[in-house]
Amino acid sequence: MPASATRFDKFVALATRLVAKNAESVTHQSRGAAAFIDPAQEWLGKATTTSDTTVDGVFVNRTELADLIRNMDISDTFGSIARDSSGVLIAAEGLAGTAIKIEDKIIRGSDTWEVRTAEVIQPATVPILWIVEIGK
Repeated sequence: MPASATRFDKFVALATRLVAKNAESVTHQSRGAAAFIDPAQEWLGKATTTSDTTVDGVFVNRTELADLIRNMDISDTFGSIARDSSGVLIAAEGLAGTAIKIEDKIIRGSDTWEVRTAEVIQPATVPILWIVEIGK
């Protein structure tokens, strides 16, 4: 097995244990496609639908997020992390197949963050973990 695959497996296992041990309940608010309020009266504008799902997540600071991204070799997805960003690791099993997208929201209590970038870690076809960059 190549060294990079071994390193990847170790970090997936570590991230999964981290979420299981340190998770807190957060809400993933998925944004649906915007549709006209009334197609016959387009000037009324569009409304965006939302769907809330309670999931387990672990919040990490910017440095921890950057280290995780670098060590898992997924920096192509994330690029440069903004100075005011942080991250949240979300167990994929709680999302029941729902993808996390840019402009979705992560809510913890009265705090709300916007998803800036998200990547699912899924060896083979089984999603295990979402690594999400969030910001206000």
